[in-house]
Order: sequence, then C-alpha cells, then structure tokens
Amino acid sequence: TSNRDFSISTDSSTSIVVSPVRRSRYYADVALAGCARRDSVEVYVDSLPSGRDISPKDTVVCQGTLILFRSPVYEPVLFPGLTFKWSPLFGALTADSLYNLVISADSTRTYSRLATNGVCRATDTVRVKVNPIPILKITPSDTSICDGPTRPQITLTASSNNALTTDWKWKDAAGQAIPNTDGKTVITVTPLLVTNRYTVTAKIGDCPGSASATVTIKPYGTVAFPTPNPYIACQNSTIVLNLTPRSDYTYKWTGTGGFTSTAAAPSVSPTADSKYFVTVTHPSGCPNVDSFNVRLAIGTLAVTPVDSVKVCAGQPVTLTAQASNTIGGGSLLWSTGSTAATINPSSNASGTYTVTYTFGPNCTLSKSTRVVSVPSFTLRIAPDTFRADKLLDQGTPVTLTAVVGGNAGTPTFTWMTDATTSGTAQTLQITTLTDATYKVTAVNAASGCSKDTSVRILLRYPNYDLPNAFTPNADTINSFFGLIFNDRFPPSATEQHPRFWKGNIQVLSFEIYNRWGQSVYSETNSTTLNASTYKGWDGKKDNTEQASDVYVYLIKLKLPDGTVKVESGELNLIR
Repeated sequence: TSNRDFSISTDSSTSIVVSPVRRSRYYADVALAGCARRDSVEVYVDSLPSGRDISPKDTVVCQGTLILFRSPVYEPVLFPGLTFKWSPLFGALTADSLYNLVISADSTRTYSRLATNGVCRATDTVRVKVNPIPILKITPSDTSICDGPTRPQITLTASSNNALTTDWKWKDAAGQAIPNTDGKTVITVTPLLVTNRYTVTAKIGDCPGSASATVTIKPYGTVAFPTPNPYIACQNSTIVLNLTPRSDYTYKWTGTGGFTSTAAAPSVSPTADSKYFVTVTHPSGCPNVDSFNVRLAIGTLAVTPVDSVKVCAGQPVTLTAQASNTIGGGSLLWSTGSTAATINPSSNASGTYTVTYTFGPNCTLSKSTRVVSVPSFTLRIAPDTFRADKLLDQGTPVTLTAVVGGNAGTPTFTWMTDATTSGTAQTLQITTLTDATYKVTAVNAASGCSKDTSVRILLRYPNYDLPNAFTPNADTINSFFGLIFNDRFPPSATEQHPRFWKGNIQVLSFEIYNRWGQSVYSETNSTTLNASTYKGWDGKKDNTEQASDVYVYLIKLKLPDGTVKVESGELNLIR
C-alpha cells in the first residue's frame, strides 16, 4: 500500500525495496483462498548532514602552520545522535570528537573524519602537504669581541639543517637590511653599537626560517701620548709618555735602546730618534697596542769667521751663520736684529756679534764672533794720467808704480794684468800692446789689511791705407805714392800731419817695379823711411818721370808687437 509519506506504493511482490527518508510504517496484505491477513513493520530512519566537505581542501602549508579543518554548519537538533572521530591526531590542538579540528602541521599526511549517526557512517578526508621550515643557526652566536682604535669586524656564518634552503637575507638590530649581503651565508660586519643583534632569514620554498646572534663590543685600554705623533723634541728634553694614566689599567712599555717599563706614565730622555710601544689592557681584558714616535731636533750652527776677525777700517765685513737641523725649518736672529744668514757690520765698529738659531719646538743654539777694526792705508797707481780721451800709442813702454800712504807698514804687492799675475814688485814695467786693466793689491803683512786699485789703459792702434793710383804732376795733390797712416780718433787741432800718423809702425823697405820687373824705386834706409818728412815715391827714376802705367810695389813693415808684415800690390801711375 501507499502511504502519504511516499514511502512505498502498492506492490504485489512478495518483497520490496524502500528508501524511507523518515520514520515510516509499512503494511503487507496477504490473501489466500479467500482468507485475508494484514501485517505491518515500522522502519526507523537514521541520517547524516549533507555537505560535509572539509576545507581547506588538499592544502600546502609550512611546517608548524595552524590549520582549521571546517565543514558547513548543520542543525544539531536534526541529528541528535551524530558523533565524530578524527584521525590521525598528529599535531591536533583540539579534541578528536569535534566537528571541526585545529592542527599544527608537522608533516605531509591525510586526515580523516568519521561521522556516525545510528547505523549511518561516513568518512570525509583532507590532505595536507607540509613543506619543512629551515632551522637556521648563526656562528658565532651571542659572542663578545674587543674594541680597538679601529672598530673591529666580525665574520658571521649562517647554516641550515636543509640543503634546499635559499633566499638568505641579513638585518641589523634596527631591522634594516645589511647592504650587499643578500644571498650570502657568510658576511663580515662592523658592529656600531655596544650591543649589536643580527638576524638572518632564509626559505625552503615559501617557508621561512630565522636565527639571531648578539655581538657585544667590550672597551679597550687607551693612552694619551703627547701631540703630535711623531713628536718633535729638543736634545736633553724629558718626555712623559702617557698624559692620562689610569690605575685600573695594566701597561707594558718597550722602546728604542732597550727601554722597558710597566709604569702608567713613564718618562724618557731620548738621545736619538726613538720609537716606544705600549700594550695597555682594559679591566674588560681587552688589550690595545699603540706606538709613539719621537723625532729629535738636532741642530748645528757655525759662524764664519770663527771666534774673531781683524778688519781693515773702511773695508767690508761679512759675518755668515750656517745652520741646519734634522727636521727642517728654523730661523736666525743676530744681536743686530737682522734675521739674514749674512750680515755686514761696519768695519769701524769693533765688537762681539751673536747669532741665535731657533728650530723645532723652540730649540735654540747660539754662536758669537768678534770683529776687531784695524787702521787702514791708502793706495794709488802712478802715473794717473791715463784717460779715454787721451790714448796711449800701441807699443809704448810704461812704468806703473804703486804709491801707498798711511798705516801700510812694509806691504807686499801683487800686480794683475786683466786676470793674469804680472808682477810682485812695487813697480810694473809694461809695453802696451792691447787695451788692458792693471790692478795692484797691497797687503800690510803685520795687520793683514789689504787694499787694491786699478787703472785701465786704452791704446791708439796705428792704421794705414795703400792707394792703388796716384797723379805725380805739378798740382801737389796726390803727387806721391806711399803708406797713408790714419788716426782712428779725430785728431786734435794742434796735430800738423793728422793723416800721416803711424804710431809705432816702422817701415823697413819700400820698392817699386815696372811691368818688366825693373826696379824704378827702392829705399831701405830705415832712418829715411821713418823720418817725419818722408813722403814716398814721386813717380820718377833717377829724376826721370816714368810713364803712365801699372807698377808693382813691395813694402816691408814692422808692427808695434814686433811682427814683420809685407804689403804688395799693383799701382796705377796717371799723368
């Protein structure tokens, strides 16, 4: 039969299959030979909520991630006997009998939830893939290092328990990325604070791990040397090596010349350039090694003349200081107030002159010398008539005399002709052949005083011309052939024959030949040739006039320096 609950329809079969959705009663009517009978059965229905899918479904998480497995909400009053059972329980953080479950993912696995309501049972599953989180470590971890004059560096090494770890990144205590460290497991850093914390992160896939290390900077011992370093010191000075000693520090000093000390502030008196080393240890146990250089300012000072000098009155006096030192620089100061290396005090001012040399850190040296003034004398050369407007003929013999006066004593003399010594007597005999300066120096052997004076003698050099033609006729113009001597300076008004000045030239012979080689004129008498009235050839032979023609002359001369010279050439006689 069919019930209103749609549980079954009329069926004539002896057996049926029903799918009740709620509690229902089913009836069976049996008829046999006119006899009828009815029986019934009541079916109680148990059910489970629909839509029990678990989310998140098949997820991928990092190890240690908290996951809430949950399903859609159902109405509990409709399923009063409904129970749940989760398995496995690895990482479970809530009871296994709850509809939803919270776990801390530890490894990849499948979780199942069995739902039971009466005779109804259903199992729902979800799979969780767990990626491992790298376990990181920094070496060294939580360490201390000693500070120093230059902030120390430290090398940090990061490691992981998994070789698949990548994407390494470092940060400092402020959380700022440390430059140029991405991707590196080993870094070198310079801690800037007393306490410095460094963090490294890395990943396996998208799963990060981290580790931290603390680096503590311990203080170190210091000393305060005199400044500057290198320190410049004068000879025989004492230097305290540490200006800020501390009783809680320990010191160990060594230095040039075998110097050693454990004092906090030892004193030294170096005799040469020196270097001192100290190891100073802070109560923290951190040592510091430092050094101090000393440059010794060693100077020298000499004054010339040494001790004293005799100076002739009126002559220049030169005092010179020569100074040097091992560090450079320095200044001079004379008792006269001059700061020059050389001074020229008056030769009439006898006295002691002192120079002080200051160098380095106010190091000083002093030297003195004494100037003793000695009376002088006069000196001149006689004769003193030589002037540029009154020249001396070349080859003229001259006697020069040194004339002294005053406090000369018994002097010695030295004559110089230009730059060559020419005599040591009081007089000097010369034959003037070239323009020259004659200088005489007289020395008083007793006092050492000397004087010098000089005279320059300018010469008049003879010069001559030889004409190539002459006209021996009665007009008295150009009527003779001979040497024409020329003065190179304008002649004075009193000279009677200015164009026939010949100085100290001597004519030794004078000969003329015609074109056939016959002598038409010959004169070898030196007295005649050098007489002031001698004029030359008048164009005649044996008082007979020679024809106009070309003739040859041959003239032999002796110059002022003794050289013999021959002049020859052709001569035109024109009538």
